[in-house]
Amino acid sequence: MWGAATATPQRKQYMRFSKPLVSIPAAIIVRDQVRRNLSMNDLKGLKIAVVSGYAAHDFLLAEYPHLNLELVADVETALRKVAFGAVDAMIGNLATATHYMEREGISNLRVAGESGYFYDLAFAVRQEWPELTGILDKVLDTIPETRRQAIFNRWVGLRPLPWYENRELLFNLFLIFSLLILIGFMVAYRSLKHQVRNRTRELELELEERLKTQAELDISNRAIAAASNGIVISDPRRKGNPIIYANPAFERITGYTIGEILGGNCRILQGSDTRQPALTTLRHAISRGKASKVELRNYRKDGSMFWNELSVSPIHDDHGNLIHFIGIQNDISERKLLLEALHTIATGFSGISGLDYFEQVAGWLTGVLGVEYASIGRLLIDEEGTEHIETMAFVAHGHLERNFTYNLAHTPCETVVGKQPCCYPSDIQELFPLDNDLKRLGIEAYIGAPLFRSSNEPIGLLSVMHGSPLKQTDLAATILQIVASRTAAEMERLESEQQLEKARSQAQEYLDVASVVLVALDRQGKVTMINRRGCELLGYPEQRVIGMDWFSDFMRGDQVEDLRHQFHAIMSGLHDPLKYHECPVLTASGGQRLFAWHNSLLHDRQGNPIGTLSSGEDITDRRRAEQETRLAASVFDGSSEGIMITEPDATILRVNPAFSQITGYEAHEVIGKTPALLRSNRHDQAFFSGFWKKLRQDGVWQGEIWNRRKGGEAYPVWQNISAVRNEQGEITQYISIFSDITDRKLTEDRIRHMAHYDLLTGLPNRILFMERCSHAIALAHREMSQMALLFFDLDRFKHINDSLGHPVGDDLLKALGSRLATNLRDADTIARLGGDEFVVLVEKIESPEAAAVVARKLLKQLEQPFSLADYELFVSASIGISIYPDNGTDVTVLIRNADAAMYRAKELGRGHYQFYTEELTSNAYERVLIENQLRHALERQELQLHYQPQFEIETGILIGCEALVRWKHPEQGMIPPNTFIPIAEDSGLIIPIGEWVLREACRQLQAWRAKHLPIDSVSVNLAGDQIQRSDIVGITRMILEETGLPATCLELEITEGFAMLHPEQTIRTLLELRALGISLSIDDFGTGYPSLSHLKQMPIDYLKLDQSLVRDVPHDPDDAAIARAVFAMAESLQMDVIAEGVETKEQEQFLLQEGCRYVQGFLYGHPMAATQMEEILLAQAARQRTADGTG
Repeated sequence: MWGAATATPQRKQYMRFSKPLVSIPAAIIVRDQVRRNLSMNDLKGLKIAVVSGYAAHDFLLAEYPHLNLELVADVETALRKVAFGAVDAMIGNLATATHYMEREGISNLRVAGESGYFYDLAFAVRQEWPELTGILDKVLDTIPETRRQAIFNRWVGLRPLPWYENRELLFNLFLIFSLLILIGFMVAYRSLKHQVRNRTRELELELEERLKTQAELDISNRAIAAASNGIVISDPRRKGNPIIYANPAFERITGYTIGEILGGNCRILQGSDTRQPALTTLRHAISRGKASKVELRNYRKDGSMFWNELSVSPIHDDHGNLIHFIGIQNDISERKLLLEALHTIATGFSGISGLDYFEQVAGWLTGVLGVEYASIGRLLIDEEGTEHIETMAFVAHGHLERNFTYNLAHTPCETVVGKQPCCYPSDIQELFPLDNDLKRLGIEAYIGAPLFRSSNEPIGLLSVMHGSPLKQTDLAATILQIVASRTAAEMERLESEQQLEKARSQAQEYLDVASVVLVALDRQGKVTMINRRGCELLGYPEQRVIGMDWFSDFMRGDQVEDLRHQFHAIMSGLHDPLKYHECPVLTASGGQRLFAWHNSLLHDRQGNPIGTLSSGEDITDRRRAEQETRLAASVFDGSSEGIMITEPDATILRVNPAFSQITGYEAHEVIGKTPALLRSNRHDQAFFSGFWKKLRQDGVWQGEIWNRRKGGEAYPVWQNISAVRNEQGEITQYISIFSDITDRKLTEDRIRHMAHYDLLTGLPNRILFMERCSHAIALAHREMSQMALLFFDLDRFKHINDSLGHPVGDDLLKALGSRLATNLRDADTIARLGGDEFVVLVEKIESPEAAAVVARKLLKQLEQPFSLADYELFVSASIGISIYPDNGTDVTVLIRNADAAMYRAKELGRGHYQFYTEELTSNAYERVLIENQLRHALERQELQLHYQPQFEIETGILIGCEALVRWKHPEQGMIPPNTFIPIAEDSGLIIPIGEWVLREACRQLQAWRAKHLPIDSVSVNLAGDQIQRSDIVGITRMILEETGLPATCLELEITEGFAMLHPEQTIRTLLELRALGISLSIDDFGTGYPSLSHLKQMPIDYLKLDQSLVRDVPHDPDDAAIARAVFAMAESLQMDVIAEGVETKEQEQFLLQEGCRYVQGFLYGHPMAATQMEEILLAQAARQRTADGTG
């Protein structure tokens, strides 16, 4: 059984209820200022508090859905909201409300009416016990109405029904009251009339005052609710000092709802960060009931930290009792971050300059702003007027990247440079779709600030970028603008004197606008009077300052006791007041201002001191300006740039030490004179006329000018001259800042020469040649004349570099360039394009034959050897010639066609020249096409290996095979090796192709060995580049390990020409390969000029007699003699010979008679695919089994 339960429809579904014991109304409760009673219809448009989920809530939703309800957690919260004006009224249980109002001392509320809903308190029992409900009803019927009324009065303290419902009593009282009025009316008429008139007037005044008070209270309540600062009110009378009110701004700042914070404590905002010194100060003030203002690290509901500037003030009742604390909070996180940034800029970078400064600033920006990229760049304008940005520092993801240059057009930087700061919080790629760097870096947000010279000309920009949208862009933009001014000054360093003048004018301005503060103190040091200027500087309203303790509230903590002691000594007559002293004063913002005080005593009529009157001048800015002036003076004297100050008529007033160091003139030698003594006579009068015209018109001039030192030496300077004007706009002085740029000019000349001339030969490079050629084409077009391009390339220059070394090759190129240049006309141009490629421009020729004459002349110059150190070198060259306009009308086409002609000359035997023909273009195109397709041939598995068998000539037994690469093109079919192998060697593709051939040959032989086929070895050709430019020994070892093929089964071949041209490297590499167990042979033997001394040092097993020597034996006696010599030499060196290209029986017979043991050629088998080779091996295996009798 449940006693005193409220019977609701929901509960009646699972409980039985007795008859009501007491019915308690759901009352309408308002503040006392609401004088009239209210019905439910009067509540429309008002804000009504109701306890969420209770019976009254359900009733209002069903019966009065139009009401503006504010749901609260409990009755106490609802009462607090009404009492503080957060809502207009509440509807709730009258008994509960009365209980809380009495317990909490809430005395400004009253009952204004009933809602029509009653809480029927009854006994509740389980549904299956109807008998118990009947018993309870009978017992309740025995309770008289007077007893029920007593119970109601005990709980609620009010009658359950209005008194006017007892009509009989009303009638009797009306008769009695009427009789009394009739009897006393005549007696008291005159007095009553007078009293009524007076009382009516009093009530009208009281009503007017209360309405005014109510209006003011409503305005205050709305102002608190609409305030941007968070406001909370707590009750220190209750345990834990719980929060009883919080405004919407508190919700927005902390993330906690009012429902979550009411009844709690602000300690919820401290998180685990409870050891802050400011918390100790705050707790101490609250425990003493004092006001306090602190800055705390607080934490929002989501865990994020924010800086909270918290001001806590106590509230007392009329009797001086502490009843509440009001806390006003302000999120100062951005201000803290900004102050930190200012401090870092002011102190952290003070000792850094140059590139270190830019790099550290860029890195610092990414950290403090939480962005991925930061860039500092300067503006460059090329000869065509195109604007570029060269980065001075670029930081990406915390790392300093290499500086680079980019075109300003179509980038967000274009909207910044020379204009104003720009901010793009998101979607930057959509706004600048042509900026590929934004896409490459994945940038979504951009903030940039321009950098300006002292003349307001753009010098560069500062920017930060991020890969996702940015939120706090205003703060970031502010920090960028602060950094921008410092960065621009670092780039230019020409504003020192302007900063000095600015500091002086600021100091003067501070003095001009300074006003007097008047403060009067009583004998205890309390403020009794302060003027408006004092309130403005201190940051307090006058009402707040009056009565404050001047020493404890406005003096620094370390000065309070000493100043108070001096003040009391003055009040006691022990000391005279200080006529003048300087003292810092604390302001409402927490800062301090320095004042110069003039003090005097205030006396009463008897002459006794009653206080002091002080006039104070704010000298904070003056002192700061004095410090800045001293700093500016030190900058003037310590600047590395020359500074000169003149009168408007150019008479020199002052120069700094750097001026004397640069010009050679001491200060006393130039003061009183004009800058004319520095003239170098390199500028005419027109120059100086324009100079003075711009200076007088714009007030500034900057540029390059040549001056003359005291010793007579002319030198260039970069000079910036600015006019200084007074308040009337009249020029009072000129300030000139200049720096000696002699070294920079020399560097620029060197850079210009390096940009247009080849560093090795001193000849024009490709850039300068292209410019001259374009100019020559334009001239030939105007004059309708011809010109020629001769593309000159040394033959086999690569072999000289590889065999004699690059230093010898470089010396040869220098000597060649000098020899060629001295044999050309002055009007002709020879340039080095790179490597051993030269190009000659021959202008104004009558016919192509004139170009041929030049080509023959150049080739003639190569007939004489070049003497270089310990070498005497004979070289040849191939020349290709293209003619304008027959073979092209622009530089690129002419060079390309001359290049094609040069390759044709090489193909025809080298040491020749060749004119361009259209056929060469198609040949060059075919060559490029083959090279491109060859690059994909390996990955597309288009390459194949064919095998040519090798036999022992006497027995006819197959001893091995040679692996030969073939290219089966998907469209062109089999491409001959002599077509693609030279291209592979020229392009460097021979190295990966050679490795593939070696691996595939080893794999195939091991597969045949696994099938027990009768073959013992495979030979593979090695290209020279494989030996020179790859680790052929390591690669071979790796392939043998991968395939499992024994090293003794592998034979590697190198050409005779390569072996003899690079003997030392060849011997070293062959020895390492032999150490692996591999057999070695020299291919194409007999076609060159072998060195027997080198040959006998090489670990060679076989000499492969070239097919050119086999082709005509035995009929050609010369070839036969050479072959016999090879056989004899091989026998003496204990080497075997393999004859290549054997095609006839006659050749075979000759070789057999001369003692040759091994042969290969078409007579025995063409190169064949692996499957065909395997058939031959299977056939030989069968013959062997038959011969052995095992078949």
